[in-house]
Amino acid sequence: MIRPLMRLVARSPGRACVYLLSGTVLIGGALFSVIEPDADWFDGIWWTVVTLTTVGYGDYSPETFLGRWLAAFVMAGGIGSVAILTGILADEIREARISDADETPELDDDIEQVMTVLANELQKLQAKVSHPEVVAALRKVHQTPEKEEAL
Repeated sequence: MIRPLMRLVARSPGRACVYLLSGTVLIGGALFSVIEPDADWFDGIWWTVVTLTTVGYGDYSPETFLGRWLAAFVMAGGIGSVAILTGILADEIREARISDADETPELDDDIEQVMTVLANELQKLQAKVSHPEVVAALRKVHQTPEKEEAL
């Protein structure tokens, strides 16, 4: 049951956050007005919003056992909403950093640059090795003793 819920949140976290907040406010407010004595629906909504935002003015608070359990679920809904919003913000920051081509070049660009530098260095090395004096020195060094005896 949790995996489908997590997939729903992952597909559209903003929508999931709105559903969680509005569901918590409406259901929590309605239940508060039913569970707590001398509380109407507006008092329940007000209490739920104040509890979700962790302001906790104290003008309304649950007095019954069921009301306190309801408060725990409303608080969990607030924590879940903040967690989703934090994830959305973190993902937007990550996307912004990745899309900035000046700060984070693509891997293909890096490989092409390395290949270009290596090709240039190889050309320099070939130019040095193909110099006539170097070629003559290398031939002299690599002559085998058999060839020297034949001379």
